[in-house]
Amino acid sequence: MRDLVSTFRGINIPIDKMSHQHVSNWIHYARYVMESNDHVEYFEEVLNKRFDGKLLMYRPQSDYYHEMEILKEKGMIEEDTGKVFTPDGSLQIGQVE
Repeated sequence: MRDLVSTFRGINIPIDKMSHQHVSNWIHYARYVMESNDHVEYFEEVLNKRFDGKLLMYRPQSDYYHEMEILKEKGMIEEDTGKVFTPDGSLQIGQVE
């Protein structure tokens, strides 16, 4: 797909230097915010190769307003605790940082 990924702060990071958390966040972001299976599949390949396929909890950044707005619109964030749930509310998948 590509060699670099841009953060929401505009920093380009080589994919092979992304942290385990960053790769996991990309998967969650692609799945729930972008709704892009292509991105999910790509980053799952990275996760499998570099981190034995272990997906970490979603840690959306509170200062990434676009992401936060979409998650709130989908009812995925518990406002008082910052917990992040699947769209149907059945499973906690993360915590806002």
